[in-house]
Amino acid sequence: MVPPRRISKKKAMPLKQPIWDGHLLWNMSRSIRQLNLIRDLFPIFKEYVEGDTWDGNKAIQKKLEQKLQKEFKNENSKIKVQTNATSKNPGHMRTRGNYLQIHGLWYSDKNNKVVVTQAGKEIADNPLNFIDQMWSQILRFQYPNPYHADGQQKMDSSFKIFPYRFIVKLLLDKRIKYLDSYELAYFVLKVKNQNEFDKTVRDIIRFRIFEQKDGISLRDRKYKNKIFLIDEFNKKYRKPLDDTVQDSTDTEKQTIEKKWKYAIDLSQTFQIHLSLFNIDFVYEKGSIRIADGRYDFVSEIIKKYDKLFTQPLTFSQEPKSIVDFHNH
Repeated sequence: MVPPRRISKKKAMPLKQPIWDGHLLWNMSRSIRQLNLIRDLFPIFKEYVEGDTWDGNKAIQKKLEQKLQKEFKNENSKIKVQTNATSKNPGHMRTRGNYLQIHGLWYSDKNNKVVVTQAGKEIADNPLNFIDQMWSQILRFQYPNPYHADGQQKMDSSFKIFPYRFIVKLLLDKRIKYLDSYELAYFVLKVKNQNEFDKTVRDIIRFRIFEQKDGISLRDRKYKNKIFLIDEFNKKYRKPLDDTVQDSTDTEKQTIEKKWKYAIDLSQTFQIHLSLFNIDFVYEKGSIRIADGRYDFVSEIIKKYDKLFTQPLTFSQEPKSIVDFHNH
């Protein structure tokens, strides 16, 4: 009698995680959306942390948060400090420190010690020059940069752009003149380099014409362009955005709305940053434009920085490369 054939049970192969190459939209921390808070925060940071270790140093992060509690305990203070969670969770302060790093005010040397850049020293020592120095910082801000090179903040390697400068150039273009948060989210946050400028202008104009013809705003039109949303908003942190926001109770429309909200939040962060320079920009009702009478001034500044910094710098994660990046 022939024994029955044994059927082997194959183990289910684990699903491969998608390769994550980085954010597909301009990434920016919103831990402090008002850039003017840096004027008060950074001198204290420099006093307590310069020359010490920051990354992973919970003791000094806690100490700094306690100092902020004393300095800004007024309920009306724009710098919000943790009162109850400080002793247990200094992570909020770590985020603030990273935010100062994003804007080029400090970096860690090969010994993981905090080094304050020349820009940081200028802000800490000459607060009256704060606005001019921050103008310089955002116009030189670029992708790629050391902070957005790895981990959860990593940008896709194809981005080679000065993002704030790109926005200002659109505002200077007399065919555009203004940008609302939806236009920024829909057309601008995905731009990878300056060569896409003319295409971005054409896309914005085309949709404004559509709105004039049929009365459907970009906010309402977004559900008619799901392919764009899936392609461009589908990556956040290490997993596709679908995996992080969609649950069994979400409808397709709810999932798209969450992606859209994420992009709008990013675009508003860039708008609010530019609104620090309220002599040069007007930010109201979700839209930003060049202030009346400031067009020539802003245009000259952009020309100056285009001449000084023609292309985003390249760098490696080697300590010397990061030092050279900040010194430049």
